Order: sequence, then C-alpha cells, then structure tokens
Amino acid sequence: MQLFKDVNYTAPLVIPSVGIELRTKIYVQVIAANLTSQYHVLLDRCYASLSALPSNSTFFNLFVPCSKDLFTTMLENGNSQKARFSFPAFRFTEQQNQTISTYFLHCITRLCETSTCAQFKQCRRKRRDIQTTTITDGLSDTTLITSGPIRTRADTPPTTNEGAKSSAQKDSGNGASVGLGIALAALVVVGTIAALMAVSFYRKLRMLR
Repeated sequence: MQLFKDVNYTAPLVIPSVGIELRTKIYVQVIAANLTSQYHVLLDRCYASLSALPSNSTFFNLFVPCSKDLFTTMLENGNSQKARFSFPAFRFTEQQNQTISTYFLHCITRLCETSTCAQFKQCRRKRRDIQTTTITDGLSDTTLITSGPIRTRADTPPTTNEGAKSSAQKDSGNGASVGLGIALAALVVVGTIAALMAVSFYRKLRMLR
C-alpha cells in the first residue's frame, strides 16, 4: 500500500510529525508485484482505525462491498494489478481534544481472475455464495494490508468577524481619545493666551486713565 498526494500517483505523500492539514486529499494505491497477467487486484473493504491492529479498535469504513463513504472516491478496483481510491484527511472524534489525530488505513485485499473479476464486483451477488477457499474458484482468500500512521492536525481557528470588528472598534476608540486630548490641549493654550491678552489690555486701559 502506498499513499500519494496527487491524482497522477507520482508524488508520495510525506506526513510530517505535526500532521497534515484536515481535508488534505490522500490518494491510496494497492499494487500487486510479481503477479501474472491472469489476476487483478480487488479491494473488498478499506477502513481506518485508531490502532495498527484493528481487531479491538474504533474504526471508520471508507468503503465496503456495494457501499462507500460520501467523500471516498473509487478510481480503480478489480480492473488491473493495482487498485486506487482517494479520501480527504479527517480526525476521529475520540481524538478531538488532541492536537494530532493518528490512525491507520487497512484494506482487505483479494486477487481475482481477469475473467471473473466483474462478477465479484456486482452488488446483487451475495458474498456467502462466493467460494473463496482456493484461487481456482476465481477469487483468492483475503489479505489485510495496513498503511503506516496517518497524522492529521487540528484546524487553526480563523479570526472571527466579531473579533475583527471588536479590534477595529477598539482602534477607533483609541484614535478618538487621542484626538479629543489634542483638542482639549489646544483649547487650554488658546484660553491662556486670551487671558493674558485681556490682563495686558486692562493694565493699559488703567494707565490711560
């Protein structure tokens, strides 16, 4: 199993220790090596769990036979020697209070003969009617493939309009206070000058008398 960050499956997805952003598109590829052209890869089910050993762990189904999560996109399955799908990075609610959500991806994988793959992909065919004990039946037994840890970091809360508005109002209020202080200082200076002029004029008037 390989994880990529582009739809062309050319750039491997490198997950940093701080995690990838929420809703980052993850492209998954399961490929069979050293396989004859007689067989194709068929994913039976893929799901994420909190543990690398999913037996007793919380899990989330990305897709199961005949059904898939709304945000999972199946690109190729049972048509060649590789299977591909994509999904957006998410977080488990059990880890909502943690800075980083860590989980593992698991895919239950089979090999099907090229001539019979189509019938095993049909939803109306009951799984219990399919004999999978040997490869000669057209479908192999299942193999569980697990990815390395996928780490998703929490969203950084954006600045709200209310917060921005409050900040703007605060700045506006500070500006108004400064302006008012300057106006009062100017008024005091003008008043002082007017008082001095009045005293000088009064003294001159007394001298003339």
